[in-house]
Amino acid sequence: IFDRIILHLIFQHINTICRSVVRSFMWNVHRSEMQLGMYENSIDDMFSNCTEEMAKMVFNKYFTELKKKEYWANEETKIKKDDHILTKEELDAIRVYTEHKNGVYRIFNSAVRDGKEKYDNSFEFHMLYFLLVSAVQKLKKAGKRECHTTYRRYKSEVTFNLDKDKIRLGSFASSSLTPDQKDYGNKTCFEITTCYGAKIEEYSAYPAEKEVLIPPYEMFELIKGKDVEELKDCESKFVLKSVGIKSNLDCILVKNNLCSMLESTKVLVIHVV
Repeated sequence: IFDRIILHLIFQHINTICRSVVRSFMWNVHRSEMQLGMYENSIDDMFSNCTEEMAKMVFNKYFTELKKKEYWANEETKIKKDDHILTKEELDAIRVYTEHKNGVYRIFNSAVRDGKEKYDNSFEFHMLYFLLVSAVQKLKKAGKRECHTTYRRYKSEVTFNLDKDKIRLGSFASSSLTPDQKDYGNKTCFEITTCYGAKIEEYSAYPAEKEVLIPPYEMFELIKGKDVEELKDCESKFVLKSVGIKSNLDCILVKNNLCSMLESTKVLVIHVV
């Protein structure tokens, strides 16, 4: 029953957000150019030493994110019921994120790309963000931390704001093990070597896409001018090679929560004395 409530509330919450921002979102969908860089204002928490603490916060402090009135049709029957690697909540999160028809991934990723200043207050996707990071890291570990060669296509022209030829993708980024996902465009295409992304085709709403989900904290070197035979139909081709991670907000919510608790304790002690 609890699992059904979680999924139901996730759909409720994100549908409400989608409705509230749809007008501002439409500009982003139709723009003819996008820029990639290091996205220093993005949310890039990777919970490296605070996974258990953050899990408690998610289901306590941030559970109210999900309590909204409107929701989509429940897709519970399409979601894998159990898994030896992921929890039911993590399975739910992947399904919500990969279901293209609901438009969640676009609005969620937009919020992540420039959400640094909002992360500790008005950011509305703490639960979805945490569950996706947790799922990617668990699947990565189960896959013996192997790197994958994947492909990502854009319908728009891509420009770069480089920091010593390094970039991050700024949010969660879907890529495919197959280069021929032509529905996603051929204006700009990337061959990507990701060492922190994880294969999620088994859990995705669209398993045929053979998706590898790349987290926002992975950093890449941009290689220009290299021909990629698998992407010969693309107008512009680039290669991204994983060079590690960069997480400006690593465990920041847990640290801030601990500081708040300590401050509250000080006030209580002073009051008692």
